Amino acid sequence: MNNGLASAVLGIAMLWLGSPRPAVAATQSLDDVRSAAEQALRQHYAMPGSRVEIQSEALDLRLHLTPCREPLPALIAKNAATRSRMTVRIQCPQADGWTVRVPLQLKLFRKVLVANRPLLRGDGLRSADVHAEERDVTRLGYGYLENLDQVGGRTLTRAVASGSVLSPGVLGGRRMVRAGDHV
Repeated sequence: MNNGLASAVLGIAMLWLGSPRPAVAATQSLDDVRSAAEQALRQHYAMPGSRVEIQSEALDLRLHLTPCREPLPALIAKNAATRSRMTVRIQCPQADGWTVRVPLQLKLFRKVLVANRPLLRGDGLRSADVHAEERDVTRLGYGYLENLDQVGGRTLTRAVASGSVLSPGVLGGRRMVRAGDHV
């Protein structure tokens, strides 16, 4: 290496080492973003008699969000289907704001009607045939029934095994006339 090139490299290195380093910009805490998403989902599904469990997944550590001076609003669609895996949008409303989607796992426990014994197609339902039991309704893709008022006077369109959750699809029409009734 010639002396001129070595001097230039050494000069550039000294300038770089001697110059003040740019300060690392402060970033929004990813934990705060996740907490805002969890709290919003908990409030969205909170109702008397239900229990909500939420677990957030880790956000990408490469995210460097500018600090938000305002509260972080969460956007959850009002008609969002209740599923075990959901995404909540968190947004910084400032002029230089940002939006992040936070993946969450939801467990929503509610009291549902469960068959006490095997029930046959065509049977009418009585209170002795079912009991209320707490189940994770995010796992009940066919829906569920919460109280006996939803069942009153209706018959089953298919057989139901003992311990099965009653869904709206197993209910037929109301039994108006029975065999032997005078019309």
